[in-house]
Amino acid sequence: MNREQQVTLLREDVDAWNSWRQSIVDPPLDLRGAQLRGTRLAGANLCRTVLSRADLAGCDLSMCDLRSATLGSADLSEANLDHAILDAAVLDDAVARETNFNRSSLRGCSLDRADLTNAVLQGADLTDASFRDSQLIGADLAETLFRRTTLSGADVTNAALMGTVFAWTDLSEVVGLEACVHIGASSADQKSLACLGDEHEGFLAGMGVPFGSRAAATAPPLSSPMASCFISHASEDLSFARKLRDDLHRNGLRAWLAADELQVGDRLRGSIERSIWQHDYVLLVVSANSIKSSWVAHEVEIVVRKERETNMSSLLPIRLDETCELDGSHWKDSALNDRLMCDFVGWQDENKYRGALKRILERMVKIPPSAP
Repeated sequence: MNREQQVTLLREDVDAWNSWRQSIVDPPLDLRGAQLRGTRLAGANLCRTVLSRADLAGCDLSMCDLRSATLGSADLSEANLDHAILDAAVLDDAVARETNFNRSSLRGCSLDRADLTNAVLQGADLTDASFRDSQLIGADLAETLFRRTTLSGADVTNAALMGTVFAWTDLSEVVGLEACVHIGASSADQKSLACLGDEHEGFLAGMGVPFGSRAAATAPPLSSPMASCFISHASEDLSFARKLRDDLHRNGLRAWLAADELQVGDRLRGSIERSIWQHDYVLLVVSANSIKSSWVAHEVEIVVRKERETNMSSLLPIRLDETCELDGSHWKDSALNDRLMCDFVGWQDENKYRGALKRILERMVKIPPSAP
């Protein structure tokens, strides 16, 4: 299939495009300069696709897989990338004015010199992303996670902050910090605040950090940047999953629970797969209930594939009862082989629960996940 045929197929039938992508041996595709303005491409598999200088303005790219895609100098103005995955993508010099990146994953993404004026990055994961000399003027950064993010020379004038997290992110060379709009409380650790001086007094006050020599002492410790996790569980174990989620939140760790995060009309499989890819870890609740669950089996399949593709160990199994010993008859045998499970058996006993929770917390602050 030549380039023109590929562009036509993508524009006219995303499902057919995705089927074709799965069938080809060499997935990287060169669609640089493609004219796709205003096209509905929701859910398209554009992983590793070259789209440099492509016209994607006004496109619906929600829930797209754009991992390792090349979008340098592309026009993404007013495009919708809600819940898209852009991990390790390159968007250097891209135009993304008023673009919606709501809840998207941009881990390891390069957006150097990109124009994101008035873009929506609400709830986006920007771990290890680079925004050197980028324009974030007027951007919506509510609940955005900046973790080990490069922001030197980035302009955040009039950007909105609320529930925004800065962890291990140097803010000393950011432009316009004093002009940020603090809609609500945000948080930052010592590493992020260490180089801020007198000229940043207004920003520190807006963040709720005492100004002066006390700032570093009152910020969270450097040794524990916040991790995030997806909790995989059977519906019968929801009460335990919620208790665990709440305790993780109280300890500064972000946890995603499908029962409380998914909205009416969300596509279940796509939303779950995106969330697994967007989080550091998957906490797998292994129980007599979960080993019979087709949904849990599907989630395990996704995280095992993620581990294989990233060469990182991110599956953390939790044993909830004594009935889940390996017996050679379930998905758990291949997924859990040679993995040490955290023992939550008898979790109703608060002392046993707290002991197991401590072990999970100790494991999850070791970021990034280690190679298997």
